[in-house]
Amino acid sequence: SEFSQKGRQQFAVELLTLFLELAEPKGRDLADAVARGDLAAVRGLAHDLAGMSGPIRAEGLGRAMRQLQDACREGDLAACRKSHALAGQALATVLRAVRAHPYLTACP
Repeated sequence: SEFSQKGRQQFAVELLTLFLELAEPKGRDLADAVARGDLAAVRGLAHDLAGMSGPIRAEGLGRAMRQLQDACREGDLAACRKSHALAGQALATVLRAVRAHPYLTACP
C-alpha cells in the first residue's frame, strides 16, 4: 500500500477534522436560511453538505441533504422546513459520530 497504517490514520484524522470544521458552521447557516425562508441558500448549503458526506461515507446524510434540496427546489417553504428537520437530525447524528471517532478521541 502507498500509505502506511499511520499515514492512513493521519489522513482520516485530517478528513474528519476538516468535516467538523466545515460542516458545523454550514449546519448553523442552513438552519438560519430555513428560518429566514431563503430557499436558494438552503439548496446551496444542502448541496455542499451532501457533497461533504461522500468522503466520510455518511450516506444517510447525503440522502437527507439531497431530499432537502429537492423539497426546496419546489418552492414550498413548509415542505422545505419539514425536510430540514430530518436533514438536521441526520447532520447532528453524523457530527456526533465524527466527534466520537476513535481516531479523533485518541489524539492529544
